[in-house]
Amino acid sequence: MKFQKNQLSLTFLLCSILILTGCGPSVLKIDYQPLPNSDNILASIQPQKIHLLPFTDSREGDIAKTLIGGKQLGEDGVVYDVNSEKPVAEIMHDAVKAELLRSGHSVVDSDGSFTMMGTVETFWLHTDVSEEDWDVIANVAIRLELKNNSSGKSSFFGPYSIKNNELRYIAPADPVMKRIIELAISKIIRQMSSDNNIASALSIK
Repeated sequence: MKFQKNQLSLTFLLCSILILTGCGPSVLKIDYQPLPNSDNILASIQPQKIHLLPFTDSREGDIAKTLIGGKQLGEDGVVYDVNSEKPVAEIMHDAVKAELLRSGHSVVDSDGSFTMMGTVETFWLHTDVSEEDWDVIANVAIRLELKNNSSGKSSFFGPYSIKNNELRYIAPADPVMKRIIELAISKIIRQMSSDNNIASALSIK
């Protein structure tokens, strides 16, 4: 009986560890978290009406639209999938939309002065594992196209790209993975809103 109790205690302990470390596949709810940005040039120009089209996921390989990486929790080589609740193209579209609105512009369904579209080239989150630590790495890159609907001229911007990483001394749980990819998204959007070229293009009537 004592042996069985010990077995149950050990099983409970192992299960608790697996839950806390996020062992197994993960599904993350990823949201755009704006960063303070004193260089937000988009907020300094005249507000515009922008028709924001759905973004395209052009990442390399035939991968699921919600697959955003993999996490390795030990040196056994086992890598667990990391997915997002929404497709990556939708995540970046919503982040750009939020920043345009935050900067004082209107995002409309039609009849905008400008039409904007975007392409997600990189959106990947993974861990590099050594004997002592885990390096959690997020890579994100997007390109934007802006069309002036009066002149018909299109301008191209990017790639806006970032690598965000954090060294951990315990296996990263899902909230850690989520925070690191969200910070990468925020840095990308800050690059966009600080871009003189895109602000200039939006200022041309």
